[in-house]
Amino acid sequence: MAAELACLSTDLHGSNPGFFTLFAPAERRTAAIPANFAFQSVLRKGSPEAMRRYIADNLEEIKSILRDRLQARPIPENVMPPEGRVYDESKGGYDVLDDFFVRGRDALQTGDFSLAAKCFEISSEKSKELNRATAENFQAYALLLNGETLRARMLLSPLRESKCSFPSAYWNLACGMAEEQRVEQLDILAEGIKKAPHLQLLRGAVFIGASPAQTAHPLLTQWLRCLPMIEAQLLAFYLDYGQMNSAEKETALLRIGAYVYNGEPSVPDPLDHLISYETTGKFFQAMLERQRHAEVVDFWFRCRKRIAFMRYDFWKIRADYFEKFGRRVQSIGAFKSELHCRLRSIAAEPRFRENKMFLNATQMRAAIYLCRCMAPELRPHGRTIFRMLSRFRDNYRISLVPENLKVDRLFIEEDQPETCGRRLPIRAAGAAGKQSAGRIGMKYPGSYSVAPVQNEIKEKRRAYNRG
Repeated sequence: MAAELACLSTDLHGSNPGFFTLFAPAERRTAAIPANFAFQSVLRKGSPEAMRRYIADNLEEIKSILRDRLQARPIPENVMPPEGRVYDESKGGYDVLDDFFVRGRDALQTGDFSLAAKCFEISSEKSKELNRATAENFQAYALLLNGETLRARMLLSPLRESKCSFPSAYWNLACGMAEEQRVEQLDILAEGIKKAPHLQLLRGAVFIGASPAQTAHPLLTQWLRCLPMIEAQLLAFYLDYGQMNSAEKETALLRIGAYVYNGEPSVPDPLDHLISYETTGKFFQAMLERQRHAEVVDFWFRCRKRIAFMRYDFWKIRADYFEKFGRRVQSIGAFKSELHCRLRSIAAEPRFRENKMFLNATQMRAAIYLCRCMAPELRPHGRTIFRMLSRFRDNYRISLVPENLKVDRLFIEEDQPETCGRRLPIRAAGAAGKQSAGRIGMKYPGSYSVAPVQNEIKEKRRAYNRG
């Protein structure tokens, strides 16, 4: 597993070391629930109706404690540092940063926000599309720090309308609104949670939605269930009580008990590029022990997808999560994306092709999921996985198909239409492709060798059928 992580690139475009998150630290946090005798007595009885009455009687106190813990008031003093970089388009590619962007970023470090805003404005005027949007987002950030909230909103509102994927743009736009514009703030944060999910946006939406004078937002219950906090689960239980059946009430009450008696789980930072499989495994197990609290994990994956959806390790932990929670079909779907990323990495980069442990891990993962796809209802997914491996073998002469004649016979193509999955755009093209294919054609020790010719495959099948 360490060898697989060693293959990952840590210098990803768009990463920002100053970009902060508010997930819990590694140690377990102390719950701030109303720790009085009445609450403990109601919890021990285990009555859903008694719990609902207790929450109703102490609703404002629970909301107040939750808002104090969230600390996510959208005001100009709590702006979020922007993400991304602006590159010099005149020099081509994504190798050279724009000079004015660098000057503006340096001005932010020294506290000269007026100069920073001017530099980012010049950078945006000479840029296009994504680079322009990034520069305008940085300019709005500098203007907010300089106290020019109206000018910042004039820049951020078009970004919102263009459906940008910067969480900071939505958060900073909400921070630039006046205090009495609570409804507009909540709409902005709700849109940001949908288009550019981030924990700060979720916390801010719940902070406003749980205000005493605020009318309950239709999505408030859904947001509350995404927070691994006891107070949030109590409010979600109360708000959704009338729509739940007896089984759902029991599950929600058991989850509250698990949060009270086992404590709130520590949640890893989804924006950590080098998060370990061990850390995510503990996180999934903690959510599993809290009555399969999948909403927290699903939102965590939505936040992480923004930075890691092109990496195989993202889809690997996603497939493992679905499998752990008993969602077999979704687990297989995530593995197909994982396999797609693995094969693309092997085809494109020598450091993956020459890493025998990575190749072995890829073949082992494929064998596990092909075995899971032997059930009749999952066999179409198995054929898609087998087809991906076969095409890769034919294109690059590297066989990652598990050496199992039963699997080979079960999923072999018999002129059947492709019902699921997607084609891999991995065939090398031109002179560079021929040179790459020549490098790939070497023999590897162990189970990796040049793919056998079709006659040898047919002979193996005949021998298997005769036996």
